[in-house]
Amino acid sequence: LKIDTDSSFVYKAPGFSAGVLALSGRVEIASLTTFFEENMAKDNWKLISTFKSPRTVMLFQKQNRWCVINITDGDFSTDVEIWVAPSIAESSPGLLK
Repeated sequence: LKIDTDSSFVYKAPGFSAGVLALSGRVEIASLTTFFEENMAKDNWKLISTFKSPRTVMLFQKQNRWCVINITDGDFSTDVEIWVAPSIAESSPGLLK
């Protein structure tokens, strides 16, 4: 997969990072899903839910962060978006009070 820099955005600050990483290439969805399941677990992400249809969506949680991985399979390309965001309660403690 190659990074689509025009569609990607990462924001980093001390103790805080969020953003979206867009990738595309030709990869089989089943092997890509297995890759994310295994490698996200190695980095202490917990798989919360998976939706599989023409589009596959995987939802992970890690401490105070969430990750959504969206995989779509086109005719000539597989597109992946990896979204990472902090939990609202962690990024804005006063917001939920």
